[in-house]
Amino acid sequence: MFKEKLILIIPLGILLSVCLNEQGTDKMDDTVLDCRSIPGPRTKLWTIATDDTKLKVGATTTGQLCIYELGSPAARWNWTAEPSVFDLVGNAIVDGSKQQLRWKYKDGIMDKTDGQKVTIRFICEQPALELTSVWHARPGRGPVHHSMRITNKSNKPVTLFEQPTFHLDIAGPAGDSTLTLWTFHTDGHLPDAKGVYKDKVTHPFCRQVLTLPDNQYQFIPYAVFDACGKHGVYMGIEWTYCRIAISALDGDRPGTVRVRGGEFEGFKIDVAPGETFDVPPGFVGTYAGDVDDAGNSLRRYLFNHSMPDIVRRDTTYPKLQWNAFFATGDKPGNWNSVEAKYYPLVDDIAPLGFEEVMLDVGWWKGDTRADDPVADPVDWPSGMAKAADYAHKAGLRFGLYWAKGEEMATTEGRERRLRDVKRLFEEYKADIWRSDHTGGPVVGASYASVSGFYAMLDQLHKELPNFQWENCCGGGEIKDFGSMQRGVKIFLTDKYEEIDVRQAFYDGSFAFPPAQLMGCLGTEVKKHYHPQPGPVGMKYAFRTMSMGAPEWFLDAPNGGNGSPPWTEEEKAAVKAAVETYKTRIRPLVRSADLYHILPRPDGKNWDGIQYYDPATRKGVTYLFKSAAGTDTMTIKFRGVEPKTIYRVTFEDGTNPPVEKRGEELTRGIGITLKGAPVSELVFLEARE
Repeated sequence: MFKEKLILIIPLGILLSVCLNEQGTDKMDDTVLDCRSIPGPRTKLWTIATDDTKLKVGATTTGQLCIYELGSPAARWNWTAEPSVFDLVGNAIVDGSKQQLRWKYKDGIMDKTDGQKVTIRFICEQPALELTSVWHARPGRGPVHHSMRITNKSNKPVTLFEQPTFHLDIAGPAGDSTLTLWTFHTDGHLPDAKGVYKDKVTHPFCRQVLTLPDNQYQFIPYAVFDACGKHGVYMGIEWTYCRIAISALDGDRPGTVRVRGGEFEGFKIDVAPGETFDVPPGFVGTYAGDVDDAGNSLRRYLFNHSMPDIVRRDTTYPKLQWNAFFATGDKPGNWNSVEAKYYPLVDDIAPLGFEEVMLDVGWWKGDTRADDPVADPVDWPSGMAKAADYAHKAGLRFGLYWAKGEEMATTEGRERRLRDVKRLFEEYKADIWRSDHTGGPVVGASYASVSGFYAMLDQLHKELPNFQWENCCGGGEIKDFGSMQRGVKIFLTDKYEEIDVRQAFYDGSFAFPPAQLMGCLGTEVKKHYHPQPGPVGMKYAFRTMSMGAPEWFLDAPNGGNGSPPWTEEEKAAVKAAVETYKTRIRPLVRSADLYHILPRPDGKNWDGIQYYDPATRKGVTYLFKSAAGTDTMTIKFRGVEPKTIYRVTFEDGTNPPVEKRGEELTRGIGITLKGAPVSELVFLEARE
């Protein structure tokens, strides 16, 4: 067990003495001093709201930024009945000396061209600084977005310290006195043993949600505070390199908690004259219901406002992808891929209905740390452009993996990667770039590397009209809201058997739109994997990886790399499953609400998730029975209208079709699955 004493000196006089345990969360010792900032007289107030979240933000005559109300219109509760005073950075270093910063409210405006956006400005005279806080409530469901920037208007360099993205004091109703904190592991590289963490907020209480790639503390920068499954608050920071610190102090009323989100304590940055420091942005939202209702609110916002336009506009996304890693290795599991096995793979998968082929590691000249993305002339004599043409003629999009691992904190590193990625698209005709940080510094290891990486991606989007990025950084370690804003897909985990994929999807789908969660099922290096033989096993495997954005890491159906060739029955089963995904499931993956109706997969008990779209009144439930045991399970459906009659059908005919009112489905119906491992798709459709 890793233990390290850690002292966090937090502005406003909060002193937390904590010890860090192996989950990356914090346990508070007895030494806690609390000195809350008291808001001064209010000078300005603005009210903004989404369908789910109402927020009142304002400024005081003493130069403070305050939240006066935060609540869900449906729940009718103000989580900030006592105003939350935001810390504005209090100290800076100028000419080698530390000096206190004194902020004054300057002005604020409301813009209603896209929902409601409030821009509030504060100024400091010595040194000359301007701080801008922007609160944006977009139309529809979801949270309120917050961004901040500080501009150095002096003629000298200024060193700034930590500026929190959020600093909230929240409190639930007295009747819902015990809050539950929900946090979620990234499952990067390997699925976490627990994945979803639920902690009762009993006083004293202290936790940190840490996001440190290539480290055991890899959590999605997202936290939910749930009040007895009735309503709650959620918060997220867009960047990977950040923290969310949570504390509940002795003497506070039960149900209260202090939340601070943004950069790590001790952070500092040098800002030259005329330059601007962008604070990592974030969002805060409220919801009525439980944690799945929070997720549905957030996911709808992210889909509508914070992902690449192509995924939102094109109804054929997410695409069905076949990763060529195992099928094209010169030997089974070898990282060195060869052209001779690529073309037969394309011939095999196109008739099955797959839409993308991704050429993964080892196509270039040299080892995994090759200097330039140049096709190996021995293994790939026809080159990458020919490979792309062949895929395009077969109706497939073509993707290329490239990851030299340049340092994104440097101009040289960004320019090098820009040049290489452009080559993939302009010379090799790629449709997707699959990234990683193999052989180089970790993207996300510092503020500079994260901001530099995002700036590089934004530049690629501007300069390449057809640019698309597939986020495979660290096998799912960089799982944050800034990356999903820029990437068409997010890699789930670097372990690829059925249980691993479903666990990682279960965890990640609490926060991210499933249309971007790439279920990578298949073969690990030096480990042979093949689905259970026969149509039932093929469908079980296909459904495992197609709950969101599907990807297979399998050998070719022709068995060219040591796997048994598929039978005609297996091909027919997969082709039918592909068609079902495209016509009936993909629309729900894009637009439906998602519910975690069964426990996290464990390989022993039933597991599954449910989609339901209230607009079309259609849904599907994925059910998996991994091992022998209970044949009949009561499944309770979510989101349905109580008085509406639904037709319930089963894709494989394991149970007879029935018609049930929504209220009956909510109470639960018995479903029987014989044998193991076995799966089923249960479709709901409202009867007209």
